[in-house]
This record gives sequence, structure tokens and C-alpha cells, in this order.
Amino acid sequence: MPIPVTCPDCGARFTASDAAAGRSVTCPKCGVALPAPAVPVLDRVEVVAPEVVTAEVVAPARVPARRPPPPPVEELDDADDGDDDPPRRDERDESDRPRRPKWKVKPTGPPVGVMAGGLALLFAAGVTVAVVCWYKLRDS
Repeated sequence: MPIPVTCPDCGARFTASDAAAGRSVTCPKCGVALPAPAVPVLDRVEVVAPEVVTAEVVAPARVPARRPPPPPVEELDDADDGDDDPPRRDERDESDRPRRPKWKVKPTGPPVGVMAGGLALLFAAGVTVAVVCWYKLRDS
């Protein structure tokens, strides 16, 4: 019967012959010399009868029964019964839902800053024309 050997250097596993038991063998992968383990010699063999084990029969675990279906939802009354839970989504009325605008309302017309700047330019142009005209009339 071959002897299993594992090289401690490279971890290679190989088998050595029975004649190499207790002697030095070389690893075929890395070439390191290592001792082959000795095979114990058995003078006699004892036959032991297998032990009989009896097992208890256990009933299979019970599968829990299905839950009964929930009772039907009762109609909500207007009386204050202390139950202040909001109605479920399917119980809400369409009129209860807040409405969001479909688009943002944008202001129409030019912004106030553009209008003020235009008026300032008009005023400055009018003043400039008035000054130029005044100087021309004075010199003539």
C-alpha cells in the first residue's frame, strides 16, 4: 500500500512505496529530501461488531394553519369614534387629493429691471438732445 507524503516546502502531494517507509525520499517537484512516514505494522486485526443505535420516532412538525382572511372593512361614519387614521388610498375621494398645477405660471412681459433701464436711457437721450440744442441756439 503506497504511503501518502506532503512536501513541507512546496506543498506537493505524492505517494512513496512501502519500501521507502521511514527512509528519506525526494520531492519530485522541488527536489527537497524529506523523511517518509513509517507505516505501523499490525500484528493482529480486531473485528468489532457495529454498535446498534435505536432512534426515537419523532412526529413531523406541524405546519401552522393559514391565517383567516381579515374581516371586511366597515364603512366610515362621520361620528368621532377616536379612530383618526387617514383613509386608505383606495378609500379616498378624488376631491380629497391636492391638485398640482400642470405647468408653472410664468410672468408675462419684460422684467421690471429692463423697463426701468429703458426709461433711464430715454431720459438720458432726451437730456443730451436738449443740452446740444440749447448750446446751438445760444451760439447762433
